[in-house]
Amino acid sequence: MNETNRFGTSSDGNAKVANGKCDGDSNKLNSKAEEESDDDVGSSSSRNPQFFLKEGNMQFIYKNFTSAISTYTHGLDLFNEELCGDHPVVVVENEPDKKIRSVSGNTNENRTVILELFTNRALAYLSIGNYTAALEDTQKALSINPTHFKAIFRKAKALAGLAQYQNAIGFVESSLKRLTKKNKQESVSDCKELSAYLEKLRRMKQQSEAGDYYDVPYIMERLYEPTPADWVDYIGPVKVEKFPGKGRGLVAAQDIPPCKLILACRAFEIIFLDTGSPDPEECLSQESKKALFNGDIKVEDDRTLNFLARKIYDRLVRNPEKRVDFYQLHAGT
Repeated sequence: MNETNRFGTSSDGNAKVANGKCDGDSNKLNSKAEEESDDDVGSSSSRNPQFFLKEGNMQFIYKNFTSAISTYTHGLDLFNEELCGDHPVVVVENEPDKKIRSVSGNTNENRTVILELFTNRALAYLSIGNYTAALEDTQKALSINPTHFKAIFRKAKALAGLAQYQNAIGFVESSLKRLTKKNKQESVSDCKELSAYLEKLRRMKQQSEAGDYYDVPYIMERLYEPTPADWVDYIGPVKVEKFPGKGRGLVAAQDIPPCKLILACRAFEIIFLDTGSPDPEECLSQESKKALFNGDIKVEDDRTLNFLARKIYDRLVRNPEKRVDFYQLHAGT
């Protein structure tokens, strides 16, 4: 299920509508973006959060996720500098150690822009697999509006991305109760979509605990498609042990019957050779580009290995919490 966000794209990054006129012709869409940029360029645009929101949305449509994140951040920085400086900090809901500036003194229009910047940046973070950052942004948005649907939905996705399935289920259940009390037509539609995702979360939890994949043939058919199969990691009754002189090995922790699934996991990073993959340079963050330029990371001459190594490095840059696990896997510890 793909969440449709309010600026006309789906959570899988596929463009649907841009200003109501996206017809799939990239040249026309680029021309439109250039016209808007020309109209907005001036002394006021660089100090206008709405400008950065629109620019970030356009970058997201073209799947320039890291650029979109940077642009949304510029917009939020303006609020931190000019609009929120005199307001007290507030505790982020359910995260007492995290605080942000209150925007209660701002106009409704400013509050709306702030919410859009946080939730759209969260979607961009989700698109590159940075679930921790996405979770933080949705928490901040929900501290402003606890019933904001996009923030709720994307927080649930961030929790699922972090494999916190039980937390995601509990959060969605409590959010559904809040949304139900609003008694608005939009809330009814939101509740229906959120309820469907709740069922998906329950299946994901079941898969992670019991390896209960409800449609294995369907998953096997999609293994080599550009869009990876929608499954979660599962580790059955096995464990990793060291063997003297032989390194590590996978051993059974109990008797395992024939045809029993013992392990299922997603690739850390993956590329598909015949799917028109974009230029590797366009998929990298500024930190990765700088490291490559300085020679801090070296890869093989083969373009496929080059692309894959860069994607792995870039993901580690975006997700520092994964570095320890990745190092332990590489070092054999």
